[in-house]
Amino acid sequence: MTYINSMNQEQTKKDGKVKKQDLENLGFELGADKMKTVPSVKAYKALFGFFYAGDKTAADYAKRVTAQCPGAEVLSFGRKDFPFKGGAPVEKQSHFYVLFKMAK
Repeated sequence: MTYINSMNQEQTKKDGKVKKQDLENLGFELGADKMKTVPSVKAYKALFGFFYAGDKTAADYAKRVTAQCPGAEVLSFGRKDFPFKGGAPVEKQSHFYVLFKMAK
């Protein structure tokens, strides 16, 4: 959790751009399979892939993001279902997503 707080402070000092390595580290701490930036709303999108969802829901992952990032504001979350395609990236497989902003 300390990394997330330090990243938030460093980001506010700069012009709002985040290094790829910082974004990957944030995704690692959240347990996300992939992290993306969404420049149109100045937010981040965490993707959590699955083959069988079991009893997990997108709300569970949204709670995880708010628990790990105390200043995070969840804008939206949901589930996207796709047919299985071996070797496809996370965006083209079934996944949960959480779109969130970091507080300034």
